[in-house]
Amino acid sequence: MPLRYELKRDICNILIVSFSGNLQDDDLRTFKDVFNHRFIECEKLPKRERSFSLIIDMRDVSAISPNLIIDLARYMSECEPLINKYLVSSSIIVSNEWIKTIINMFFTIRKPTKPNCVTTTYELAYEFIKDYSEIYSLGSASHSSSGSTNSKKK
Repeated sequence: MPLRYELKRDICNILIVSFSGNLQDDDLRTFKDVFNHRFIECEKLPKRERSFSLIIDMRDVSAISPNLIIDLARYMSECEPLINKYLVSSSIIVSNEWIKTIINMFFTIRKPTKPNCVTTTYELAYEFIKDYSEIYSLGSASHSSSGSTNSKKK
């Protein structure tokens, strides 16, 4: 099944990307295209609308190649200036323990530069992002704040 994505325009401006099945190189290329397009779109928006948060829904992922994780870490390093400029926070939703282990391996290779949460439900992912978006919109959080990874269970 192809990668699905949507931009939810609310207080959080959330880019929601959903993966399913066995993740392949094509899925990573599509993710990069979507992410790059979002960065290009940010440049065209009024300043107050440029920031966004990211939810990656991997509940329906059955397998992922460790090489894909290494390629994703490399890509995220290349995008770091744009991530620091536009991304407020992110959440990753997983239900498979093996996939969660792979994600933790990713964060060993590539530490998050923005607040991040790994959780099992959309509700917890959204709550985490909403909390950081409210802090960010109040100006209490620095636009280049260092990242942290939190795990939330159901």
